[in-house]
Amino acid sequence: LPIYAYVTMPGIADLPVELFIDNIFPFLSAHDIVNLGTTNKFLNALSQDEAFWHRRIQKDFNFPGADTARQTGWLFLYKRLSNLQVYVWGYVCR
Repeated sequence: LPIYAYVTMPGIADLPVELFIDNIFPFLSAHDIVNLGTTNKFLNALSQDEAFWHRRIQKDFNFPGADTARQTGWLFLYKRLSNLQVYVWGYVCR
């Protein structure tokens, strides 16, 4: 076999995690990050990182997460805070 048959090309998983967490994800919306996570296992693991979502909630919503006992579910909470809905009882809009 030729020598190039043994050379493997680096993949996206060979890039440093910090590149995604610190330099790429902050510029993407939560929806885009979650969609990016559906492309492969490496990006799925990064898009589900609880520490990232905890920091993102603190930055985007000024959420004081330090005084909560929450350890998981930051992505779930971020999604809920991003799509707030207000229900008002007894009011009819015409």
